[in-house]
Amino acid sequence: MRKLFVIMPFGSRHAPSDAGLSKIDFDVVYTRLIKPAGLIESFIVLRIDEVAAAGSISDQYLHELFTAEIVVADISGPNPNVLYELGIRQAMGTGPTVLIAHKGTDLPFDIREQRVFFYDISSDEQLLLSRTNLSRVLRETIADAGISPIQRFLQRIGASTSPTQDKAAFDQDFRGRIERARNANQLIAVWNWAQNHKPLPAFTLTFLANRLADAGEWQVAAEVIRQALELRPNDFELHRYYGFYLRNLGETHYAEAEGAFRKALEFNASDPETMGMLAGLLKRQGRLADAAVLYQQGAALSPADPYMKVNGAAMELLANPQSPEKGIRAYGALLKELDSLPRDKIDAWIEVLRAEACFVLNDDEGARKHFAVAAQTASSPTVLRSPADQIELFGTHGFRTVAARELSSWVRSLIKEPIVPATVTPAAEPAAKAQATHLNPVIIHLSDVHFGSKLGSDGKLIRMHRFFDGDDSQTLEDHLLREFRSTKGHFSLDGRSAVLVVSGDFTYTATSSEFTEALQFLEKLCSRLAIPRDRVVLCPGNHDVNWAHAKIDKTHRFDQYISFLARFYGEAFRDRYPLIKWDLTVDAERPRPTDLISLQILPNDGLLILSLNSCVYETEEHHYGYISQRQLRNFEGLMEREQIDNDLVRIAVVHHHLHPFPEPVKLEVSGEHQQDQSTIRDSALVEKYLEKHGFDLLLHGHKHKAQLRETLVRDTSFSSTTRPLVVFGGGSCGVDSRELEHNVPNHYEVIELLNIPRVRGADFLRVEWRTLDVAPGADWTTSHTWTLTG
Repeated sequence: MRKLFVIMPFGSRHAPSDAGLSKIDFDVVYTRLIKPAGLIESFIVLRIDEVAAAGSISDQYLHELFTAEIVVADISGPNPNVLYELGIRQAMGTGPTVLIAHKGTDLPFDIREQRVFFYDISSDEQLLLSRTNLSRVLRETIADAGISPIQRFLQRIGASTSPTQDKAAFDQDFRGRIERARNANQLIAVWNWAQNHKPLPAFTLTFLANRLADAGEWQVAAEVIRQALELRPNDFELHRYYGFYLRNLGETHYAEAEGAFRKALEFNASDPETMGMLAGLLKRQGRLADAAVLYQQGAALSPADPYMKVNGAAMELLANPQSPEKGIRAYGALLKELDSLPRDKIDAWIEVLRAEACFVLNDDEGARKHFAVAAQTASSPTVLRSPADQIELFGTHGFRTVAARELSSWVRSLIKEPIVPATVTPAAEPAAKAQATHLNPVIIHLSDVHFGSKLGSDGKLIRMHRFFDGDDSQTLEDHLLREFRSTKGHFSLDGRSAVLVVSGDFTYTATSSEFTEALQFLEKLCSRLAIPRDRVVLCPGNHDVNWAHAKIDKTHRFDQYISFLARFYGEAFRDRYPLIKWDLTVDAERPRPTDLISLQILPNDGLLILSLNSCVYETEEHHYGYISQRQLRNFEGLMEREQIDNDLVRIAVVHHHLHPFPEPVKLEVSGEHQQDQSTIRDSALVEKYLEKHGFDLLLHGHKHKAQLRETLVRDTSFSSTTRPLVVFGGGSCGVDSRELEHNVPNHYEVIELLNIPRVRGADFLRVEWRTLDVAPGADWTTSHTWTLTG
C-alpha cells in the first residue's frame, strides 16, 4: 500500500488566526480528520510518534519524508519543526506535499502562494465535510502531482534536471543515480525520487527495474515496469519482464504473470525467451505437459541455445523422476557438449548449466565447483537463482530430495549483498526489444541483398537471392512488410520517422537486369512502408561493381550502379550526388570513384548521414575496401557548403567493414596463414577522421555476419570531447544460404535513436537484431538487443 506521512504539532496548542488565538486539538485533527481521509484513499497513514524503527529520530523522519508517496503538513501555527520538515520534503522533491491548516489560520508570507486546504472541526458536520474534501484533495494530488516550488526554482536555474525541460539531461541524471546505488534501499530511494517526475524514460525505467529485481525487490520492480508499460504498451520485452517479476512474487501472482507472458507472445510470437519463462511458470504449477510444448517450440526457434537444451533435459527428468534414466542420459549428453566448448565461450550461465547437469549425474562435488565459479563471475543474481529453483523443483518431485534441498539452499547462500552497480552489456542484457510507437528517428539497416545469379560448376545459373514469390516462399519486401505493417507485425512504424539505409551489395554481378530487380524491390518497399525517397541512404558494395566492365575499362565499372541511383532518386539524384557530373551517355567522361558520395541532412530529425564509397579500388582482381584521402577531402568540401548544426547525430555508411571480425586465421595448403583481407585498408585513418568530425555511428555490411563495436582512437591529437564511434555491422538480409557460413542466419537491424542530441550518460540508442534461420517456414526472430548510452 501507498504511504502517507503526516508532519504536524502534537496535543492541544494555541494557534494564531484572523480571530486571535484559537485552541486546536491536533490529536483530534490527526485521528478524526487526516487518518480517516488517508484510509479512504487506501494510504498507510503514519505520524512520527507511530514509527517503530531503530535509529535516531532524525533518521526516522528523514526516511519517512523521503519515501512517502505523499506528505500532509499541518501549518496551523508557527511550529518550527513542522516548517523545517516541510522545507526538507519540498527540497527533496520525492513526491507531493499537501498543506492543510485550521480555518482562519494566518499563513506565513513565504508559503501564501502555495495551495492550502483549510479544515473546520468545530462540529461533527463540519469535521465530516472536511474529511470528505481532504480525501478528494489527496486523490487529486496523487493523480496530478506537480513539483514543489523549490524544485521548480532549481530546474529553472539548471541546478536540477527536468524531463520536460531537458529530456537527455534528466535521463543522464536518472541513470547515474541508478548506477551509483549500492543496495536495495538506495535503489528504492531512486524510485521514490523518480516517481515525482513525468514523463520518465521507458528504457531507464527498465534498467532500474532490472536492478531492483537483481536485489530481490520484485514488488517494486513490477511497479516500475508497469510505469514503463504505460509508455510502451506494445513492447513485448516489458511484458516479459513484468511476468518474470510477478512470477517471483509467488503463487498469488502466478495468474497475472501468465497473462503478462501471453501478452508478450501476442506482440512477438517467435520469442524463445518468453516461451521459456512461461514454460518455467507452468512447470512450477505442475502443468508439465503444457510446459513441455512451450520448451519444444522454443527449442525449434533456437536449436543451439543451451538454455533450451537444459530445460528439455529437465522435462525428461520431471516426466518420470522415479525412473529418471532418460533424463539422466539427456543431461549426460548436454554436459559432454558443454565441456567441449572453447574456453572463451564458457561464461557464468554455462557454468550453472554444467553444475545442474553434475547434480543430476550424482556428482555433487562437481556441481558445487561449477556453481562457485559462476558466483564469482555472474553479472546478476538471477544466474544463480534460476538453477537453484530448478534443482529444488527436482527435489519436490522426488528426485534426490534431500540432496536437492541442501544444494539449492547452498547455492542461494552464494548470492552476495550489497549489489554492485550494473552496467548494461550485451552479455548481461536479455534479448529483444520491439519498437512501439516511433516518435524518435528509426533506422532500418539492410545490407547485402544480392539480387542476381552466379554460374555454377555445371554451367547452370545459381540464384543468389534467397527470396522469391512462390507457393512456399515470399519476396523480401513481403517479409519486411509483414515485419513493419502487419497487424501482428513485430514493429509499429511511422514511415515519416523511418530512415532506410542499405549498405551495399544490391546485386551479385552488377548487371543491368540485377539492378532492375534491386530497383523494383526498393520502390515497392518504400511505397508500402510509406518511406519517402529522401529518407533512403544507399552506398555501393563490391558486388555492385561490374567486374566484366572493369576488364575492358576500369572507369566504366560503376556505370550500372550510378544508373541505378539516378533511376531511384529521379530528379533529386543530382542534388543527392553533387560531385557526379556524368550525363549518363556512353561517350561522356565518367566520375571518379571518390566522387560517389552523398551528404543528407534531416534537420527535423536531427540527423546528418554521409554515404561513402569503400569500393574505390574494387575490380575483377582487387577485392578489398578503401576510402582514400581524396574522398575524405571531397566530404569536407560538401560539409563546407552546408551550415551544420553541432547537435546533429552524424552517421556514416560504407560497405566494407572497418574492423576485423573475431574469427580464426586460416592455414592455407601452402602453409601460409590466411586472414581476412577485405577490410577497409585505410580504416585507421577513416576511423580517426570520422571521430575528429564528430561522427556518432557507422553502418556497414559485407561480411554477412552481424557485429556491434564501440571504438575510439586516442593519440596526440585526441580531444576530451571526442565520443566513441558506434560501429554497426549488418549481416546479409537477402543472400541465399550458399553464401552464408554454417549456422549464420539472414539478418537486418533496427536502430531507434532515443535522445538527440547525444548526451554522455543518457540513453542514446536502442538496436535490435532480427534474424531468419536458414530453414523452410522460418520466422524472423530477435536474437539480441542493446541499449547504448551516449
